[in-house]
Amino acid sequence: MKATDFEWRHPTLIRHGLIAAAVATYLFDPDDVVWRLIKASPDRRALEHGFFFVGTILIGVGAVLCTTADAFYRREETARNNQWIPGKDDSERIRRRSLGEFLYAVGFASLVPLAGFFLLVCGELVRIVRLVRRENAETRPGQTSDARPAEVQPNWKAAKWGVAIRQQAAKWGMFVSMIVFMITLKDRLVEILACSSGGVWAILNLPTLWRNRV
Repeated sequence: MKATDFEWRHPTLIRHGLIAAAVATYLFDPDDVVWRLIKASPDRRALEHGFFFVGTILIGVGAVLCTTADAFYRREETARNNQWIPGKDDSERIRRRSLGEFLYAVGFASLVPLAGFFLLVCGELVRIVRLVRRENAETRPGQTSDARPAEVQPNWKAAKWGVAIRQQAAKWGMFVSMIVFMITLKDRLVEILACSSGGVWAILNLPTLWRNRV
């Protein structure tokens, strides 16, 4: 099945809902998925550093892909309301951002319990597949699926880095948080940094979010 109109226009809201639900699984399981896997190992300290190193890399790559998707492939008609609203000729942006969102979700899921891990990863996979199917169905009038618009190539001079970084501020903040956590392995520290990242994202994007409501 393809995405509904609500999923199509509010992917950020749905993604944040999945993340919140995944984090909420701490209410009935105090161990994150990494600790559950390694706590019986005599080398658990080294393994913990290693697993969170992989999680950090996934989050970083996801942030890069999403940022470049917004910077290189954003069109004016789709750069509204701080939402990812794919246009009919946004195939490259959707592919790049879909991969980035999924890698970010897998990296973030390393911080939550086992149930939250599966909830977030599977939920993101279903969400992205539904969006891609919707995009594949949104061809221009008179076009067939074999007559797709030409892909837009990256243009460094036209890239909107300020807009892209602002919109992906939460991911970059989470990337920095994971670097700190990977080194220190202090849960409280990553919790504070992650919440701060979300707060910074909200502040940076508040004007756009507010315009969407008026």
